Amino acid sequence: MRIAIDLDGTLVRGNYPFPLEKVAQEYEDIFLSRECLRAGICELYSYIKESNYEFWIYTFSFRKIEEIECLFKKYNVQLDGIINYMIHKGRISEIDLEELRWIQKYPPAFGIDLLVDDLEEVKLDGDRLKFEVLLLKEKDLHWVEKVIDKLNELGK
Repeated sequence: MRIAIDLDGTLVRGNYPFPLEKVAQEYEDIFLSRECLRAGICELYSYIKESNYEFWIYTFSFRKIEEIECLFKKYNVQLDGIINYMIHKGRISEIDLEELRWIQKYPPAFGIDLLVDDLEEVKLDGDRLKFEVLLLKEKDLHWVEKVIDKLNELGK
């Protein structure tokens, strides 16, 4: 199974100051990225890897792949794939379906089974176009359990 998680507002703080994960000790004094990830990311990553799932990032931002890799390196998290704005737009243009022209994310184009995102419009697109989206909000302190529950539900 392949899971992808959004960055802004989901794993990287937006307007709400959710708790942040502690940086891996070996990277505490090394400047890898100014951004930090939401508390629980290491727990979720362990579960994903133990389950032999793939862990991807799917962001509509213009961040470079290398920037995203550096952000996750601070937490000893190895990503299996990264989709940023440019990669998304390139793939969507290859599909050439009118209904995908303005969509922010389309996980089926990348073989993604579950997308975790904080935007209602992404969830609505998933409902309309029949792809799985787990909607999380910044204030959700039990987000890891929700993702694991959804993965277990889909894995059945």
